[in-house]
Amino acid sequence: MATDEQAARRSFDLEPRGPHLSHRTIGTLAQGGGNPVGAVVDGTVRTWLTDPHGQLTLIVWPGIFRARFNPLEVLDDKATWSHVAENA
Repeated sequence: MATDEQAARRSFDLEPRGPHLSHRTIGTLAQGGGNPVGAVVDGTVRTWLTDPHGQLTLIVWPGIFRARFNPLEVLDDKATWSHVAENA
């Protein structure tokens, strides 16, 4: 459940959008490793995984996900956080 502070922060669509996946599949997508980072690009959020050498890998999200910042949080269709990046 979102706190009042979390609910007050603006959320953004995530792009690029991939196909809709079941919730059982989502966990396997996060096994790539790296640190998540995000940025607003043309009014939507794009997220990447960074490796220790600074290489960025763009993350494609199913359409049900959104994001918000401070800290970077990826939200599912029920607006509950799915991942928090501590240093985003």
